[in-house]
Amino acid sequence: MPLTRRNFLETLAAVAAMEIPKLPGGADRLMASTKGAPVAMRAWTPQEHPRLFFGRKDVEDLRAKRKADPIAAAAWARVEAEIEKGMAVNHFPRMSDRWEFDTGADNQKNLGMTVSESFNYSRSLALSWALDRVTAHARKATDLLMALCDWDFWTSPRFFGTDYGVPWRGQIETAGLCHLAACGYDWLYDFMTETERHRLRTCLLYKGILPIVQDYADPLTRLPVASHMKPYYNFWQVSVALAGEATMALYREHPLAERYARLCKDASDWWFRFEGWTVPVLPKRQQDLRAGSYFPPNFDSEGGYWEGLNYMDGVLITSFYFGESYRRQTGVEILPMDLMQKVAGFILNASFRMGDRMRGVNFSDTRAGFATSPTLTAYLARRLRHSGLQWFLQNCQNNFNDASHFRYSELPAFTYLWYDPTVKPQEPEGAVPAKVYPGMGVAVMRSGWGHDDTMLALKCGVTAGHSHPDANSFVLYSRDELLLTDSGVCGYEMPEYKGYYHTTRAHSTVLVGGEGQIKRRPGKIVAQAGVPELGFVLGDATAPYEGRLSRFLRGTLFIGNQYYVVADWLSKESDAPFQWLLHYDGEMKQEDQAYVIRKGKAALLVRMIEPKEYRLAIKQGYKTYNEDLAVVKSTREKQRELERSDYFEITPARNEKRQRFLTVLYPFAAGGTEPVIQEVREQGWVGVRVSREGGRRVDLVGLRLSGSGGGLEQVETDAPLFCLTRDEKGKPKQAMVYRGTYLKAGGKTILASPKPATLAIEL
Repeated sequence: MPLTRRNFLETLAAVAAMEIPKLPGGADRLMASTKGAPVAMRAWTPQEHPRLFFGRKDVEDLRAKRKADPIAAAAWARVEAEIEKGMAVNHFPRMSDRWEFDTGADNQKNLGMTVSESFNYSRSLALSWALDRVTAHARKATDLLMALCDWDFWTSPRFFGTDYGVPWRGQIETAGLCHLAACGYDWLYDFMTETERHRLRTCLLYKGILPIVQDYADPLTRLPVASHMKPYYNFWQVSVALAGEATMALYREHPLAERYARLCKDASDWWFRFEGWTVPVLPKRQQDLRAGSYFPPNFDSEGGYWEGLNYMDGVLITSFYFGESYRRQTGVEILPMDLMQKVAGFILNASFRMGDRMRGVNFSDTRAGFATSPTLTAYLARRLRHSGLQWFLQNCQNNFNDASHFRYSELPAFTYLWYDPTVKPQEPEGAVPAKVYPGMGVAVMRSGWGHDDTMLALKCGVTAGHSHPDANSFVLYSRDELLLTDSGVCGYEMPEYKGYYHTTRAHSTVLVGGEGQIKRRPGKIVAQAGVPELGFVLGDATAPYEGRLSRFLRGTLFIGNQYYVVADWLSKESDAPFQWLLHYDGEMKQEDQAYVIRKGKAALLVRMIEPKEYRLAIKQGYKTYNEDLAVVKSTREKQRELERSDYFEITPARNEKRQRFLTVLYPFAAGGTEPVIQEVREQGWVGVRVSREGGRRVDLVGLRLSGSGGGLEQVETDAPLFCLTRDEKGKPKQAMVYRGTYLKAGGKTILASPKPATLAIEL
């Protein structure tokens, strides 16, 4: 019989009523009595609980941790705050037909918000019972879970419609409810009556695990739509992993649990080793994705996650729930720990200090104010014995004073469980001049992690999904301030999301006649080179413009661990002019031939060297929106909170088919001496001479405008771009060439190659 909305709902309704005893009093009584007539139930194999994440033998150590360590004590204080909120719940929330981010103009809560506001507290309440035997907390947590069992479905009814051709049986919200029910079943097991245990595990199996396994994990029943045929999205792993965690709560207690656990494990394995996919032309009923869209491997070879830090948080935390519970019960490691070691480096490389707080680079749909969750860093620091992540975790504590995504994404019960005070924190060392994450198309060029350090991150990668059409955009941080910004994201239901934040204009890249990139084909980082204190990366963003231009290469130099030079090569066939964009935050003033941006103790000098003549327009966009997801607000309320911000739009005075840009970005202390930057032009070349360290060292960067050789200031090369640094005595110290076969300085050959090469060398 074909699957239709009607028979699907009839089947779910029948399953929902099957073998699930109803408690006296119904959902309108918060403290419902559990005493009633005995209910006929199948024989159940009793198991010792708790067991998913800790056992009875661990309880004393867990209790002692909060007294012996200040970070553990702070995490437990957040658990107690959750408990207080949970105890204050005086009504059962209604099942919501709204989906995910949609809260509506009337502030009606969606299913995810309903769960997080009420049922989420059951996790901390249950942990209080498991560790401290607080009966009132256990009673409230159990009543909340029993109310959850009263719902007919654990999936938003919106998905029973025909938006995707076939109804979805399980979704992320379903998975979240699986997690809460699994934790409650495990931690409250010896508090609940057998009637309550039976009711909870039956709902968990049939309303939670089964719909997700059918839609995602079982190849025989997987939904025939693109988003379920390939594991390219975060919601695949979030759903599968939380259903897998739930199977561990019932492992060896129900005859189906082991089979479902195996299916979830196989689906999770596939997600981690996903090879990437270009969407083909699909039958109409499967077309929930645009043909030709490219989705890369979820993680690249260096541990970078293509949907950004924000979404990596959620997908890894859920993976840890499944992996940890599976390992504890079977002895088998299902997490790719070699990849997790690389992920730890990615978190540190893509993060920076903001005074006494941590922040992450907010490319794609990563929100402003984001920092990787302590739940995630605590787990990886413990499992990997990683001193750098322990340092990150300990430097995050002041983030909890902010109304931001950070507080929303932390799960204090698990931060407390997984935090290990015996791991010694240590600030990361050995920053490389250019670290590339090739699959996600991100390069990080930083001097270190200290309060006086500098970092630039360039993005030239995938544009589909939660990524933006922002190939060859960049952000710059220096001295505890973010000076050049990414738009980040606002509420997904807001018109400004598609109208501004999700456009090329909202990023520091290039427009062609006001038109930007198309969300389908990816950019990519095509070259890199580096030696200590000199790094180079090259991004190719031609493909995302899909014919609006024929070439867009952006080369970025990081020189002396101090400043950056950006070189762009652009070509087009149309008469539409180029617009070069730069988004900044702070007070901007024009000084001489440069623009200086100041914010806090940091300043940034921006000097456009090429083109020599251009028109500068100051445009208005929106600042990164720091939304507190723990608070339900209407679209109109969120719009009132948006702040306007200025950005540069530079148009060359001469509209040419081929255009080159050369820009210096020099961070310095706000109260310090501005750097000396001089323009150099000769023999078809344009260059910049930069004095640093009080004029003791002078660097030279050259960009070829015409011809195939020549040079400037006694430097000769056939490379389109070169850099030469000198020591305090004026002798060449380091050199970099992009696609060159030779480099001579003062008549001496310092580089020779049989074919064009991109490299950096120490001299």
